[in-house]
Amino acid sequence: MGTWLQQGRDWIYRRLERRIAAYSVAAILSISLIFGGLSFTATLWIIHQYQRVELENRLDRIVARLDNKVDIFVRHTQDLSKNSIVATALLDSKGRNIYLLPFFAYYHFPLAEPHSLALCDFEGTLLAQQKLHPVGCLTHLPQHQAVIDAEQPQAVIVAIEQKPHLVLFQPVFYPGTGHTEGYILATLDLQALVTEKDLAGPNAILMLRSPDGTLDFATGAYPESPDKPPAHPLFAAGPFAAAGLTLVLHEHSTRLTGLETLLLGYGLGTLALALLALALSQRLAHRLAEPLLILNHTARQIAAEGSTAGLARVNRTDEVGELAISFNAMVASLRQAQENLEAQVQARTEELQKALIKIAQSDEFKRAILDSIDANIAVLDGDGVIVAVNEAWRRLALTNETEPGKPAQRTGVGTNYLAVCQQAASGEQLEEALAARDGIEAVLAGRQPIFTLEYPCHAPHEQRWFIMRTTPLDTEEGGAVIAHTAITERKQAEEKLRIYSEYQRAVLDNFPFMVWLKDQESRFLAVNVFYAHACGFDSSDALIGLNDRDAWPADLAEVYQADDREVLDSNRTKHAEELIKHTDQPYRWFETYKAPVRLEGRIIGTVGFARDITDRKQAEFAMRESESRFRTLVDLLPYGVLESDLTGRVIFANPALEHLYGCGEGKSVVGRFIWEFLANETKQGSLCNYAQFLVRDQPPSTTYYTKQRRIDGNVFDVQVDWTYRRDEQGQVRGFIAILTDITDRNRMQEALREQAIRDPLTGLFNRRYLDETLPRELSRCQRSGEPLAVAMLDLDHFKRFNDGYGHDAGDQVLQQVGLALHQSLRTSDMACRYGGEELTVVMPGSSLADARTRLDTVRQAIMQLHLRYRDGELPTITVSIGVAAAESEATDAMALLIRADAALYQAKERGRNRVVVEGE
Repeated sequence: MGTWLQQGRDWIYRRLERRIAAYSVAAILSISLIFGGLSFTATLWIIHQYQRVELENRLDRIVARLDNKVDIFVRHTQDLSKNSIVATALLDSKGRNIYLLPFFAYYHFPLAEPHSLALCDFEGTLLAQQKLHPVGCLTHLPQHQAVIDAEQPQAVIVAIEQKPHLVLFQPVFYPGTGHTEGYILATLDLQALVTEKDLAGPNAILMLRSPDGTLDFATGAYPESPDKPPAHPLFAAGPFAAAGLTLVLHEHSTRLTGLETLLLGYGLGTLALALLALALSQRLAHRLAEPLLILNHTARQIAAEGSTAGLARVNRTDEVGELAISFNAMVASLRQAQENLEAQVQARTEELQKALIKIAQSDEFKRAILDSIDANIAVLDGDGVIVAVNEAWRRLALTNETEPGKPAQRTGVGTNYLAVCQQAASGEQLEEALAARDGIEAVLAGRQPIFTLEYPCHAPHEQRWFIMRTTPLDTEEGGAVIAHTAITERKQAEEKLRIYSEYQRAVLDNFPFMVWLKDQESRFLAVNVFYAHACGFDSSDALIGLNDRDAWPADLAEVYQADDREVLDSNRTKHAEELIKHTDQPYRWFETYKAPVRLEGRIIGTVGFARDITDRKQAEFAMRESESRFRTLVDLLPYGVLESDLTGRVIFANPALEHLYGCGEGKSVVGRFIWEFLANETKQGSLCNYAQFLVRDQPPSTTYYTKQRRIDGNVFDVQVDWTYRRDEQGQVRGFIAILTDITDRNRMQEALREQAIRDPLTGLFNRRYLDETLPRELSRCQRSGEPLAVAMLDLDHFKRFNDGYGHDAGDQVLQQVGLALHQSLRTSDMACRYGGEELTVVMPGSSLADARTRLDTVRQAIMQLHLRYRDGELPTITVSIGVAAAESEATDAMALLIRADAALYQAKERGRNRVVVEGE
């Protein structure tokens, strides 16, 4: 039937094939032109719009990312300006010409992104730098002066080394005064930010545009394009908004060419047309082949449901309708033949079932009994042949096969079991197999009433043990019943118990302590080898059943038994450190633990262990002795010694340190923080931060000098030598410091310094100090733009005065003149004895007119001196003064002194006792 249906379907398909193909080709050719044109136009417009929107979104993300980085840069710079360490550093450098170039090396202030950092005072002096470009403090920019005058942050974008940089002048306020002490100059490389890897993509080009074009640059060759690329303002909000920067994003076009788009459009149109033609052809073929499909479905339904299935319903009068009529006639004939055959089979089946029921009833009861027993049972006849087995025997036989699931023919019904035992004797289980054979033969022969045997019988995937029991059958034919009962669980439990006992013995014997177990009568139940050797026994088994009197001296045995009774009576653990004497060995220290042993809430004995702690005891004795010697040594030191924890709190101080701070009875430095003793209260916060820096970064320890304040308020100078206090693992746990009072030494050094720079007769600075200081003052005034005047003074006719009144009188005159200079000049002015009766005055911040006025006041003050010597009045002293001003570009200090000296000679030539400015 299937072949006939297939031939009919092929005949219909061949007739429709050419017609469907012709319709499809015509439809494809007519519609492809229309679909191709529409697809070309739509594809070009969609691609262009998508690329434009995608570029806009990417540029938004790039601008937001750059704005965020600049915000972080500004915020971190502002946070840094508020740091007390920065303000303290500026204050320390003020007026001392102390340059803190390594400042950022000790204090790491991280700023995100490629940056540079500088610390400048209000004069534009570079004090410290971190990754700074060689541009100093950018004093040429107007923002340099604006940040000092307005005391407000200033921001500007300038080109540094031909690269645009964001420059931020951040003022630093000193908390004590609230005024600007300097500023932080922070720069950020804008070109490095824009050209950062993966910022715009591999094919994209970013271009930065500024209003005046001075900061323009691009990340690559910028191509000409008819389309206007997207552009967004950069830094539209914030301190850098005034720069008016614009960021442009251009990406090499990935749009399809006209030909590619045309081909794509035609391809899409052709594909759509092909799908439409395919759907039409499938629909037409289904319509023409529908009768054949109905016949095929009816045939399958008959094969699945049998005679109950209906006939094919085809309302056609052509050749397909004739085919359907023939098919229905054939189905009716087959259905009648099937009904006749089923009736014959049903009658024969009923007869067979009745016969089988009679046969099965005779053995069913016996088989049910055997199968209900868990043991593996086989029944043998008098010759040892298996005549019956139960279900458990069959399952066991299957597991014995090397291929699981394959029937075990050698132990099934009809197999001679004695031969099976004989065959097994040739393998690994020789003894068990021969014993089983002999025992079964003895039972079959009546020589033995019953036979039992324990034996292993391992399967390929598991290990098993059985006990075999053979009993005779009380029948005329003879025979026996063999029952194999599994004892695997019992054997495994016994093996686990044996392994556990061996493992427990190995643990006890290899335990580095003495271990024992006793009953309530203090008799040993178990000991390890260490305990046996300590008692003088070679084996631990030799002590089993003995007590302490059999193992130890009488005095020790009495103590040990008393401890056992205490543990049993109190039901508590006992711990002790005691001396124990081994056989032929000196006494040694042992740490002993004893505890009660409970079973179901009842105490049945004691367990204990003891470990040798002699070395630890000796180490403790040595440590206590060493600590005592060290404590005595520290207490006798003439220097102050302290120890602090990680927070800076003092946890130990020797008597010398308590005396150094003036702590009397009832007072102590212990418990106070180390920075509480600083004389300068403004530096206490800096020392606290520095201590946290030491704990975090752990730089090498260095000696430092500071001023401390005693309990009574007196200030003294201290030299501090310190180091870290570490634990056994090397972790820092605190600090140890030695403090030395160096007040007297500093006073001596200051006196020596004054002697080195002061003239001993007049008290003025000497010539050497002038040579060192004048070039530095000249450079400083040039940097700050301040004027500087230098004056040369000479006492008129002083040589004649010395010759007339003597050198002692001349020395007295010089002393009084020096005192007059001190009283008449400002503290910022510097008066020096240049040589003999010549004096020099350096006046920073003074113009020529101001210097002339103040020097004339000095001249009059000297002329009004009333000098007496040896009860007599000395004549009036006059002085000639020449003044010169430093030029804006001059750097030669000696040339400035020469010009002032030339003006001095002009004053002398004009009659002395006057002030002459150079060039008059």
